[in-house]
Amino acid sequence: MNRKVIGIAITCVITITIVLAFGLPVQKQVQSNIQSQKFIRQNVTNEIGIENYSSIRVANERGQPLIFQNDTLFFKIISMRIADRDQFSILPNQEYFDLYQKVRYNSSSNSVFVYPIFTQAAYDHNGFYDFYSGACDEKCLSIPIQYKIGGGGTTSSMIGASVLTFLGYPYITDIDIDKNPDILKKYDRVILLHSEYVTQKEFDAITSHPNVVYIYPNSLYAKVEADYDKNTLTLIRGHGYPESAIKNGFDWRFDNSQFEYDSRCDKWSFEKIDNGEMLDCYPGFRMLYDEKLLMAIHG
Repeated sequence: MNRKVIGIAITCVITITIVLAFGLPVQKQVQSNIQSQKFIRQNVTNEIGIENYSSIRVANERGQPLIFQNDTLFFKIISMRIADRDQFSILPNQEYFDLYQKVRYNSSSNSVFVYPIFTQAAYDHNGFYDFYSGACDEKCLSIPIQYKIGGGGTTSSMIGASVLTFLGYPYITDIDIDKNPDILKKYDRVILLHSEYVTQKEFDAITSHPNVVYIYPNSLYAKVEADYDKNTLTLIRGHGYPESAIKNGFDWRFDNSQFEYDSRCDKWSFEKIDNGEMLDCYPGFRMLYDEKLLMAIHG
């Protein structure tokens, strides 16, 4: 997948990171005890310092402009500047309080989503994509393992992760699965985001689980290896490496990367595969305003 550029349609386009209002903490160990967010109506506000932009403008990999009107979103969007980096957060909107109750995590489903922290590292500065572009030599084929969640808005699916966490879904990361593949057996339903870069242990654990919901195309695309003693993540195979003809590093027959460029998801649908179902578009922004999609993920 190529880098995506996201911006606020005011006077300029800015690169952003999604920061959830309730926070996505540093995660080194599984957090299986996360409870569903309890939405209290009086704590959901429409005022106090919220900057109401008229729309959000997105340019996908092919340069196609996507514009989302704020009055159609289920959340308030606020802009901020942290450490010389432009970011924005999603906050509750009083108008959609009842919707939050409807689509929030149901513990009886025993679901978990996987935050793709290896993919987050791949897209970071001096990551694999700097190698692909020629901006960095082979030293960028081995990069530091990241533990702090907070990557770019679309590449590591932070928008989807923020929405799901806001709605109370528990999550684990690539690191949790790679260190303990059996962890997925604790859950009846596994939701996969943009897990483009995974280890062989992850791939085997995910593809052997009987009920995986792949809500982002381009999952399980490139093979990496994690060395926790050296704290390095190394690209092994895939995405044109070590040979340009190599696409999917696992030769996975259910690879659906051809759908990753559809960021609007106007005609989204799920396709059944051997161990679950796959969405046929890139849904991050759609999750901000499509109740039917949130209900489909809800299960």
